Amino acid sequence: MFRISKILSVNTVYTSFEMFLEEDFVFSGERHNFWEFLYIIDGTMSVVVEDKVYELEAGNIIFYSPMEFHSIRSAKGTSPHIIIMSFSLSGSGFEKLAGGFFDVGKKEDRLIRSAYSDAAICMEFDDEIKKQLVANKLEELMLGLLETRIMLTSRKKTVGTENYRLIVNVMNENVEKNLSSEEIARLCGMSLSNMKKVFKKYSGVGIMKYYSNLRILKAMELIHSGKTMAETSELLNFSSQHYFTEAFKRQCGITPTEHKKRFLKPSDI
Repeated sequence: MFRISKILSVNTVYTSFEMFLEEDFVFSGERHNFWEFLYIIDGTMSVVVEDKVYELEAGNIIFYSPMEFHSIRSAKGTSPHIIIMSFSLSGSGFEKLAGGFFDVGKKEDRLIRSAYSDAAICMEFDDEIKKQLVANKLEELMLGLLETRIMLTSRKKTVGTENYRLIVNVMNENVEKNLSSEEIARLCGMSLSNMKKVFKKYSGVGIMKYYSNLRILKAMELIHSGKTMAETSELLNFSSQHYFTEAFKRQCGITPTEHKKRFLKPSDI
């Protein structure tokens, strides 16, 4: 006899898409609080995950963990055919899926296509059996990758991608300083125009929008650790608590106080 402790469990499926993209397709990037995978059926895609740039070919799959910035674009003049699914995970082993990408074999390919097909039915009809099948297939897919596949972590290295990586690292290292774009450029040893061009090319978003998002994520971390709004505002060098509240609400749609009430347990507030 042995007891089973689930390494990972799929609890909710949020979205499921199969897409045929144009060769000039660009998605400017996002963060969200759930897991997502991108599977390349055909074509080539340039994929940015935080400070890393990958080039994924047909038969590759990549997972984005919650709140990881990611953007994609068609590459090498191809018109990619892809499947994207997003979902929530619980368990003890799901963190091992992040940090690179995997080659997919025939078994995994069948599981992805079948999970997508069943999910499409569930999005239209309330079929509890299909829902369980989707969860089972996604769990089998991920467990199989963890058991039999080696994660590939090689990233695309060019002058442009290394400069992009530098810019992201500088912003992360100075997230509490409330830097201007000119100050970020100076710390990177780049001209302002070149820095903006490089960052926009790989991330698809403006540099100050990305930096502001990093600062709000840091604010959430501080709030969750027990810091007051005044302490958080001061630690992140906002000019005033009022301006911090306005910046937070502009980014998240709710105030820091509303966020604290919504996402922390009563015992933590």
